Amino acid sequence: ISPCFCVLPVQSVMIRSISLSLSMNCFRALPLHHSQHEVIHDEYSLFYYRLRLTPDFLQELLSHGPSIQVVNPPELRAMMVTSLQETLEKYKSNPS
Repeated sequence: ISPCFCVLPVQSVMIRSISLSLSMNCFRALPLHHSQHEVIHDEYSLFYYRLRLTPDFLQELLSHGPSIQVVNPPELRAMMVTSLQETLEKYKSNPS
């Protein structure tokens, strides 16, 4: 079983412990990865994973919009922020 969330394994990227905060239940029905573990709280759930930080995984997280928040690791949070800021900048300027 692969520690990747992508079509092709990326061996050069270290396996990380990842935690996400969600206010929705879709990951219960369709887990993102076989390593998924959930801790349920009153108004949200924390989902934990052990996998590699790949562009495919980042895009999957971004596809869930504001209903998801990366708790850890800090570099994945930074990747999310950078991607969201770059997207927002595209919408701040006038369309060509």
